[in-house]
Amino acid sequence: QIPSRAEEYSGYLQFCILLYLLMFFVALPVTFKQEVENLEVKEGDSGVFCCELSKPGAAVDWRKGRVILKPGYKYEMKQVGCLTKLTINNIEESDAGKYTCKTQDSQSTADEQKAMVSLLTAPPITFKTKLRNQQVEEENNLTLSCELSKPGLAVEWRKGEELLKNNFKYHIKDRNSIMDLTIKNTQLEDSGLYSCNYGDVKTTMDISTNSTLRSSNLKTVAATHVKQEVQKPLQMFQ
Repeated sequence: QIPSRAEEYSGYLQFCILLYLLMFFVALPVTFKQEVENLEVKEGDSGVFCCELSKPGAAVDWRKGRVILKPGYKYEMKQVGCLTKLTINNIEESDAGKYTCKTQDSQSTADEQKAMVSLLTAPPITFKTKLRNQQVEEENNLTLSCELSKPGLAVEWRKGEELLKNNFKYHIKDRNSIMDLTIKNTQLEDSGLYSCNYGDVKTTMDISTNSTLRSSNLKTVAATHVKQEVQKPLQMFQ
């Protein structure tokens, strides 16, 4: 049966309507249905930005400032349907700042979302275990130990103002958050004030060798003996 002219017109009209709707839908700009929220993250943790688009599979760019971010170990980017996510791994101080999610076909700032990453204030670094004054026999080894409140930090060991380094005399070791300094074959000149320093935080101790102690005791005995000898003639005249 040959379709009538009215049926042909009706089919043509339906085709035009469908084509118009398709073109209208395709031409609709991509917008954000869900805003990106600011993050507050502790150093070393991961942070996730998430936003919802008006169209599934729409391409976006993630940026930090003006720099377009690329997927890798530091940044993971994932898109499922209308949801797009940016994961920032092992956040450091340098990762704080403004991040932007922008549709690739947008020409204005209205089609982008901005959010901030802020680092939560970390607790101050302290010495959980401090150094203590010690006495040591001459020619023995002595190990000084202290513990920081956070692992993986670099410290400085000093004798007075002198910076100590690994050599035949000193062995410096880092055991996670425990810091060790071993003084080999201690001598009289090894006596003195030692410190372990992290920035402005430090712990100190005083080391005395037995030679130092004997010398101090001998001086005390000698002073006492002299005092007694001086007092003898005076007592004779009393």
